[in-house]
Amino acid sequence: MSPVLARVAQVLQDYLPAELNLIDAEEGGDATPDVPASSYYLYDRRSISSFPAIALRPRPSRILQVLPLLMGQRVVAEHRVDVLFHDQLLDAGEDALALQMRVIRYAVGGFRVLCVMKEGLQTAADPTRWADLVLSAGDIDWGPQDDQGQGEIARTAVLPIAVRRTEVRS
Repeated sequence: MSPVLARVAQVLQDYLPAELNLIDAEEGGDATPDVPASSYYLYDRRSISSFPAIALRPRPSRILQVLPLLMGQRVVAEHRVDVLFHDQLLDAGEDALALQMRVIRYAVGGFRVLCVMKEGLQTAADPTRWADLVLSAGDIDWGPQDDQGQGEIARTAVLPIAVRRTEVRS
């Protein structure tokens, strides 16, 4: 599963900033801050110290198809991942609505990058298709999460995705 998490994080690092700029231009208003490379976590981090941040939560994986030996001992697997977009109020003059709108921009940008633009998990360094397909594995949860109360200071949106990939068996 770790190669899947690392690849999802790399695709977001490569393409999410440009997609956020497009969303900002479409909607107008303030620019959505980029997520620094040091704020990407390949696990569900409970304590986030710098915002905005993106964490990846691995979910169950499953085998969809086992290809016969004559076809090169391969399996088609589906790996499920929750992509968590974390953000907090920028300053004392900001309200919870502005925070919610920013979290929505992050989640929509992540959806566009992973499920529409780069559904093969192509990166800037490796533009070939790495996965067969990335698709939404459920509804986006816009937050706040249960442990965030009313979400007036920090919020998290969750984008569930499924990465289908043909993998070689050894």
